[in-house]
Amino acid sequence: AVSTARIDVQQEITRDKTKTAKNALWFFGVGVSQYENASQNLEFAAKDATALAELLEKQSHGLFSEVHTRVLTNEGATERDVRVEMNEFLSRSEPDDVVIVFIAGHGVTDNDQNLYFVTHDADLARPYTGMNVERFRSFLETRPLNQSALLLIDICHSGTAGRVVSEDAVQKLSDGTGAIVFSSSSGSGLAYEDSSFGGGHGAFTAALLDALRGMADSDTGNRDGQNSLQEMVIFTSAEVPRLTQGLQRPTIPMMAQGLDYGISAAD
Repeated sequence: AVSTARIDVQQEITRDKTKTAKNALWFFGVGVSQYENASQNLEFAAKDATALAELLEKQSHGLFSEVHTRVLTNEGATERDVRVEMNEFLSRSEPDDVVIVFIAGHGVTDNDQNLYFVTHDADLARPYTGMNVERFRSFLETRPLNQSALLLIDICHSGTAGRVVSEDAVQKLSDGTGAIVFSSSSGSGLAYEDSSFGGGHGAFTAALLDALRGMADSDTGNRDGQNSLQEMVIFTSAEVPRLTQGLQRPTIPMMAQGLDYGISAAD
């Protein structure tokens, strides 16, 4: 499990601050609140993706030479849209850049435990009509080895029994890519959204937003003026259970705990 203790200045974590001073940040976000099948609609998934993009545009310019964002929401987030736009947008990134991919909406697994992201045009009852999350893995496998890649998964808001993101699924997405995968829930847990979470977000996204505004650095970090990957993970891993009264707990593969880099400036 990820420790919730404050990161000490002397802790031996690899943080390459010179990388973020010279290179660009690329954020590709997808949030689906409105579906072709309106019975599947959510409240805040589209807002989640938009809010993260806006925050990074505002608070990451001091750490990166440029911040590039692309957000797809609702009818603009079909399976084809997501696949094509992700590849075309992120293929412009340079070998030493930082790449963040964020998806918010419904998630569902098929009978073979393949995980799908339910795009705007997909049907929860037929998982294969969505986008197999393995496609994100395939994309990350082809990225330059020097890139720092982060996949944030805030899906399974639906609360459908048995259709959740397991720790095994998260580990599978990470294996062989060198990317960090941080998911909103684990095991048999569910992911929640509510108007009380940061003014209306998924609990996971609400915690990420607070972390990247500065609480990661001030509450669980070394107070060096920037919110790093590890500080964000530690803060979010503690904040989500607090928001949901212990009903939801994020998960991240153990391999992620040895790497660190700045993501945003603390307010």
